[in-house]
Amino acid sequence: MTEILKTESDSSDMIVDFKATLDVRKTGTNIVTKLRNDIFVINVPEAHDIDCRSEMYVFEDRAPFRLLRQLDLKEVHFPLDFASSESENSLYILSIGHDEARYIHRNVGLKDESSWKLVKGGKKLGLNLVKWIEFGDDFKPKSMSVSKSGQLVMVSDEPSPGLRVYGPDAQLFRSIFLPRDIKRPLHAVESSRGDFVVSHQTLAVCLLSRDGKTIIRSYRPENDEQRSGGHLCVDSNDRVFVADAYNHRVVLLDSNLLWKQVLISTIEKKDGENMKTAVRFPDNLYYDEANKQIVVCGFYGVHVYTIMHK
Repeated sequence: MTEILKTESDSSDMIVDFKATLDVRKTGTNIVTKLRNDIFVINVPEAHDIDCRSEMYVFEDRAPFRLLRQLDLKEVHFPLDFASSESENSLYILSIGHDEARYIHRNVGLKDESSWKLVKGGKKLGLNLVKWIEFGDDFKPKSMSVSKSGQLVMVSDEPSPGLRVYGPDAQLFRSIFLPRDIKRPLHAVESSRGDFVVSHQTLAVCLLSRDGKTIIRSYRPENDEQRSGGHLCVDSNDRVFVADAYNHRVVLLDSNLLWKQVLISTIEKKDGENMKTAVRFPDNLYYDEANKQIVVCGFYGVHVYTIMHK
């Protein structure tokens, strides 16, 4: 029987401060990851059109978060998600191709500057990307994450809800059919224990056994209509950061999916002006444990916040 958790674990123990807004110069959806000492942001145009080209922005991972490179992703049609592997020193982009098939692109040789190529007089730089994995009609991934060991965890909700785990060599390790209660999975990450944290639109966030057959426990808000599922990330202690787009906030759960606190939320200014540091519809995030900061993508852009213990 699934255990539904709504109670608090311990008192709020983190202080969050706004630090910066990254200089992404176009409107649209943003997705983020980090590799080495750089923050990578992909801007996806609002129009799903062959002439709309996505761009990648590369920033320093610390103040003043200087823009280092602007990359034209001409190899990638419509990005869906973005991840990185420190162990493999690689970036991965999940996308829909012109033929409507789904692919993972992987960069070739990011270790030195020879992996970057100049485009149009050096004003923009492009990545050497290759199609690494192609998916058929039996599994259409919508999101992905990378475990500490470099394995890719893919999430699909069509033709049926499921997970796939791929190794760094693109070998399929596991294919998991999700339990019936998980009808519309959104995102999944692998914990240090080897189980999976899955966000979805029926139970919000759940902890799933390694074999995928058992929902160990689930978390959802007190108001069941306010779904809390969204993009996830975990830290070294398996605490879970959730981008709760419907409620305009980022929440923190402990390793047992017990509620800890709202880390970031929308606060309206009394004077009625748009608040540039507000989180509106946060749909993608990355927790940088080394620098104790979280990067959140939302309606008002890409923001960086510091996270400190009290």
